Amino acid sequence: MLRLHISSGISRAGQLELPMPPGDLKRQTETLRPPASNHPLHVSSVDSPIPSLGRHLQHVRLDSGTALQKLNRLAETIDGMNEAGYYHLGKALNTESRQSLDEVLRTAAHIKPSSMDCYEIIPDVTTHQALGEWLVEHDSLEEKVPESLRPYLDYQSIGVDYCIAHEGEFLSTGYAGIRMGAAEQVLEEQGILHLTLTTAESWYYLTLPASEEKLEDAKRELDVEDFAQAMIAGVKYTAPHLGRLIPADCITVENANELALCLREME
Repeated sequence: MLRLHISSGISRAGQLELPMPPGDLKRQTETLRPPASNHPLHVSSVDSPIPSLGRHLQHVRLDSGTALQKLNRLAETIDGMNEAGYYHLGKALNTESRQSLDEVLRTAAHIKPSSMDCYEIIPDVTTHQALGEWLVEHDSLEEKVPESLRPYLDYQSIGVDYCIAHEGEFLSTGYAGIRMGAAEQVLEEQGILHLTLTTAESWYYLTLPASEEKLEDAKRELDVEDFAQAMIAGVKYTAPHLGRLIPADCITVENANELALCLREME
């Protein structure tokens, strides 16, 4: 569920809870427009299971039905995810710069349901202090902590250290992180380099490095015989700083895949 807080200019206009039927969405949006106002409606803030999503959707203008349809589609996609999906999407979104609504949609559409075995999900734990207390109470640390020592523990530090070691994040529903021993599988799913490939009729979000089989699947989806027939509309690295270090001029899918393989070896 996405709860959008809507404003007109600097004035709060109300809120929309998505997804909802298109007809209801159009009617409800019209009721939010202040009479005789020249200011377009825009998203001022967002409540969602993915905390980082709000910064990307903030300031999206609702002066066209297209933006509303895309936001509704995004809400439907998120509703179909579990906590592992929320975690994946939060990791996949750029943390250093704001992404467009189209980019967020493309990223969300290509988040595949992952095995819950790769992740540790702890419902209702949303702070480092609470995480530390939960870990000690459930004997989830490498060594069991004697009962006599527990009143003297720094639970905040325990939670912080555990979160860092397992790439954990606090979602609105609780804590999510990588289980011990599952880091390699998760890295494989997240990929190193992401290309948005487009033709006149379609687009494809390709995660690299990719096997020959996956590259052929991408060609079939794009209905091309060679990647030279498609345009690379976007280049994104899982580690955003690489985008500033590595030129994207004249990049090809084949060269990008080789680069991603080299970067994977370096990891």
